[in-house]
Amino acid sequence: MKEYFGKYHGSVQAEWMLEGRKMRLLKDFKFEDPNHMLWVSPKNSEVDGASIPPAFWSIIGSPFSGKYRDASVIHDVACQQKKRTWEVVHLAFYYAMRASGVSIIQAKIMYAAVYHFGPRWPRIEMVDSEEAIDDIKYDRIKSIGTDTSDTAYFPDAIKYDFKRKSKRTSQVSKNIPPDNYSIKKSDFERLQKTIKENSQFDLDQIRSFK
Repeated sequence: MKEYFGKYHGSVQAEWMLEGRKMRLLKDFKFEDPNHMLWVSPKNSEVDGASIPPAFWSIIGSPFSGKYRDASVIHDVACQQKKRTWEVVHLAFYYAMRASGVSIIQAKIMYAAVYHFGPRWPRIEMVDSEEAIDDIKYDRIKSIGTDTSDTAYFPDAIKYDFKRKSKRTSQVSKNIPPDNYSIKKSDFERLQKTIKENSQFDLDQIRSFK
């Protein structure tokens, strides 16, 4: 059974801008990945292929040529939006390339380039935060004993505790910085060779490559 990588909704309709390498989308362009996550590149989005590291264009090709052109549009816009984690965005690029008919070897090499050298940004997570607060409790401490002489020996026997500490847990958003790049550009040739020679070299291995 053929593996399913997702599907496009519509086709890229765009116009070149005066800047030369930039295009502006004339209508929405969408991709639904195999996990049914919808990736929308809205009308008027500007794309230039920069989400694919330009330093690798001579190795993997220009983003506006070849079967991966549509995937590069989806990837470009998602990298600009930063609505999802950079890891998920780069994985969607791989799925979109495969859905476009890019060979598994070429798609893995291009995925390796964007995963290890492409854009990264912080992710936002909700974390627990404990905040110390003062519970103002009027807890009466009853007088000790019943003998009337108690008040002489214990003049503070009747008092109130005004500062009983407690904690309240709430959720706050926190920016989690992205991981540092794990390999150097000089390592990419070795990674590219490994992908070409080992057809079983999978995406997890590409991500953990050292």
